[in-house]
Amino acid sequence: MTAAEKAMGVVKNVLIFRETLERINKEMAELRGDIKALSGNVIDIDKRLVRIETMIEMSARNAGQPRIEG
Repeated sequence: MTAAEKAMGVVKNVLIFRETLERINKEMAELRGDIKALSGNVIDIDKRLVRIETMIEMSARNAGQPRIEG
């Protein structure tokens, strides 16, 4: 194998490596977007859960007290 063939092989490997890195960077950017969306969903679910828990606690407090009728 000549020096020129070796050099071409190295250049080819560098180009393949660069393409792989670009693909990985693109996938990482997509994953970051997915994680941000999931984080927003988790926050929304947490807020809903807190509201449900509050409703249950208020119902439990009111159930133990007799109501004044009339």
